[in-house]
Amino acid sequence: MRDDDAGGWRLTGQKTWTTRGAFCTHLFGLFRTDPEQERHRGLTYFMVPLDTEGITVRGFTRLDGDEGFAEVFFEDAFVGDDWVLGEVDAGWSVAMSTTSSERGLTLRSPGRFMATADRL
Repeated sequence: MRDDDAGGWRLTGQKTWTTRGAFCTHLFGLFRTDPEQERHRGLTYFMVPLDTEGITVRGFTRLDGDEGFAEVFFEDAFVGDDWVLGEVDAGWSVAMSTTSSERGLTLRSPGRFMATADRL
């Protein structure tokens, strides 16, 4: 939900199966910013600092023993406009541009990820 007075967004909800969420300091993902829209429209891509008030990270161990995944809970967590990647309500196109980065390049090549982030 938009918070015009504070210059940002109030995020509420949950993200499950956050890859490396138990170890990271920031999370990036799609958040519904226009509840009137459906499916791929009305989504905004955010980079979110996980030490933000209102965010709880709970790591968990998968059945195969991997401990890197986490659930992340957002309870009216404020994120400023400067954490939006790309355009508001156009997050799906950002997600499609960065999927390969999220699934592998970010772990192997921080330089490539930063170049992609700068381009966006």
